[in-house]
Amino acid sequence: MPKKAKKTRVLVAEDSDHDFRWIAEKLKKVLRAKAEIVRAKSLKQALAAMKKGGIDAVLLDLFLPDSFGLPTFEKFRKKAPGIPLLVMTGAADKGIASLAIKKGAYDFIIKGSAGWDSIEKLVLNAVEKNLNLRKIETAARERDDIIKNSPVIMLVVDERARVLYANKAAEKFASRKTEEGAGEGLGNFLGCENSKASGCGKSKKCGKCPVQKTVKTVYRTGKEIKNVCVSYK
Repeated sequence: MPKKAKKTRVLVAEDSDHDFRWIAEKLKKVLRAKAEIVRAKSLKQALAAMKKGGIDAVLLDLFLPDSFGLPTFEKFRKKAPGIPLLVMTGAADKGIASLAIKKGAYDFIIKGSAGWDSIEKLVLNAVEKNLNLRKIETAARERDDIIKNSPVIMLVVDERARVLYANKAAEKFASRKTEEGAGEGLGNFLGCENSKASGCGKSKKCGKCPVQKTVKTVYRTGKEIKNVCVSYK
């Protein structure tokens, strides 16, 4: 038996019963069976609904009994930074809605306007954008975990070969944490004999260092260099 398609759960933060009925009817008409509508009559209720989880998109009235204007958006966004959020406003408050977009709202819609005919596209596009962002964030976390836990020594350095990040293998090799050696020369961090007296890159022997040469070449040309041999006489 095929699974039922997951409904898009839309939180509507609207204190006016009249406006909510109109909004709900519009949403049901354009989204049909694709959405489940959750109502909040105040910012406090809206944040409580978010805390329970399962919300895919939010329609937020900026003027609620416990919060007014742009601060309504700012307070909500602070507590729920990742959720796709559409700001609802009257025609006279279009400027405030525009400011909300600059601060991270997905879009705004004016109550009673013809724009409600495109609400399905706005909501579903907002949800899809959010899902794509979550996939990117998940992939980035997985990549970071791979680098962090790799048995291969990995370091991130700047153009002057100063350490910005070291994975666990590098920290174990150097017997130091990244925080302890951040900003130091690569040789100093790894305990290079040539860097002990005068610092990484400052000894006469540093001119022969393949690591120093590689860092400078990569920053100068932008080309990737692999398999650098660090055994030299």
